[in-house]
Amino acid sequence: PGAVNPDEGGEQALAGDAEEIYNAAVAQFNRGSLATARAAFQSFLQAYPGHALAPDAHFYLADILVQENRIDEALGAFQEIPQLFPTASKVPDALYRVALLLIELEQMDEAATTLERIVNTYPGTGVAMLAEERLREIR
Repeated sequence: PGAVNPDEGGEQALAGDAEEIYNAAVAQFNRGSLATARAAFQSFLQAYPGHALAPDAHFYLADILVQENRIDEALGAFQEIPQLFPTASKVPDALYRVALLLIELEQMDEAATTLERIVNTYPGTGVAMLAEERLREIR
């Protein structure tokens, strides 16, 4: 692909395009058009893999897999988020979803380990409190 000269406002245009694609994908997701949303999130991630919204796009893709009852694939997709974006704000939520899927799959030891990781790594957060509740329920 040809280089974009930032002096021509190309960077701004690209950032605008990224957010437009992302927002269109979210709109499709919210409408329940999962296949369309998946395609839009995938094209967003293909074009803008390092964008600030990339962790959120990955999260939505994983959520779509849950809604399609593709639990094993969803588990893998949520587990990728902390690996790809270790400092992203979506990481605790992704870990929590991993724990919930592990509980659904009756993998209680792994679920407990994941929940403990959330409680210890993100103390005082809403998701840590949810994780503590779940931990009490499964023990």
